Amino acid sequence: YHSSKSARDRDRLKDAVLKNLGWKVYRIWSVDWYKNREREVEKLIKVIKEEQANYSEKVRVREEALKRKKEKMSKVNLNDYYLKFLNRKNDLKKTI
Repeated sequence: YHSSKSARDRDRLKDAVLKNLGWKVYRIWSVDWYKNREREVEKLIKVIKEEQANYSEKVRVREEALKRKKEKMSKVNLNDYYLKFLNRKNDLKKTI
């Protein structure tokens, strides 16, 4: 990072590193901030709210999938799996 030739190279590298870590980069240009700060704040808040909504939807989908998986597992008879495991273990002992 520090060995980059220019500030632009450092910015690109910094963006790449942050994106690889799962961050989302939102840029506000200083000229835009200076000319119309309120508009830039409104745009930033809009982006944040959209990201929050997207994240909430992802969490909801994951929770539903986990709930379905738990329901499916609760219907499985674990005794059958344990008996199969014991049978395989006995089969292995016989072959040794």
